[in-house]
Amino acid sequence: MRLTALDPELDGTLADGALWLDCPFPACQATGPHRVLVPVSSAPFHERDPRQGDHPGAIRRNGKVKVWQASGMFPDSVTIQPSVNIVSEETGQTLCWHGFITNGEVT
Repeated sequence: MRLTALDPELDGTLADGALWLDCPFPACQATGPHRVLVPVSSAPFHERDPRQGDHPGAIRRNGKVKVWQASGMFPDSVTIQPSVNIVSEETGQTLCWHGFITNGEVT
């Protein structure tokens, strides 16, 4: 599925921003998708301290924000590394989608 089919929005830039998209997990698509938030940066995957303006959903239980490395052009050729895993903060279990965004393709 192409990222463009998931109503992507970019707050800021791929070098320092947040990517929002409809959850691509098939069960979520069937019941009305929820939005997925992926903080992004040009730097390799890392955690950082929260900043003013961060969405509360990006702040983890440890008080840090996970940030994925992003490259390409929004939205057609975006690549996010590593994979995105929507997990429960309490259990660490995958809640819905665990997949990749590579060259604008979501798997």
